[in-house]
Amino acid sequence: MSVLEDTITYLEMLERPAGRLVPAPLDRLALMRAEACTVSFYRYFGLIPDFIGRRLGPYLLQAAIDRAWSRPIDRFWLHTSTFDHPKALRVYQRAGFVVYARRAVLFEDPRERGILPRTLGHRLRLPTA
Repeated sequence: MSVLEDTITYLEMLERPAGRLVPAPLDRLALMRAEACTVSFYRYFGLIPDFIGRRLGPYLLQAAIDRAWSRPIDRFWLHTSTFDHPKALRVYQRAGFVVYARRAVLFEDPRERGILPRTLGHRLRLPTA
């Protein structure tokens, strides 16, 4: 069994950031509310490769922040992983999130159990044979 190492970084925002405006990066862009989502639909906040580098991530994150703080909450938190995009942590911090904890974790390689294709690689890992 192959074991993968990861570091989970936990971030929080204790108040709504003041005056932050992230303009829409495209002329035509709409955010829609999805009802009754499956876990796999909402689990990884992020973009598919075709949309990375088009300034959609910060815009989507700001929309989530605005939506979260439109209700009476005391804390908005999230976590990221070394398996996320290399700029993810920086984008979260730029948006106003602050790191409050880090945790090293080990987990079984999901490629070995057939959860992910064996040929799937990652920027931090080589594909298995």
